[in-house]
Amino acid sequence: MGCNFCVKKSVIFTRDIVDDVSFGWGDKKIDISDCIYSKFGLFIDRGYLRFVDLEDCDCLDHGNKIEIQFCPFCGNRLNKGE
Repeated sequence: MGCNFCVKKSVIFTRDIVDDVSFGWGDKKIDISDCIYSKFGLFIDRGYLRFVDLEDCDCLDHGNKIEIQFCPFCGNRLNKGE
């Protein structure tokens, strides 16, 4: 049972978040092209709703996580460790 979000760990949404910005010296102006972005995503993983850098999300310790017991989309009961 379940849906694509809780069974297959499909990404619910992604956001590009500024990871680093170089700063200017003197009269150099900073613009949007000076920003370095990381792609963050939200998905359900092992009983948690996780918001993480998609390039570095294999470890459960990375990113922000909220423990949940049920999938918010289909209501499937989530078991830790699956």
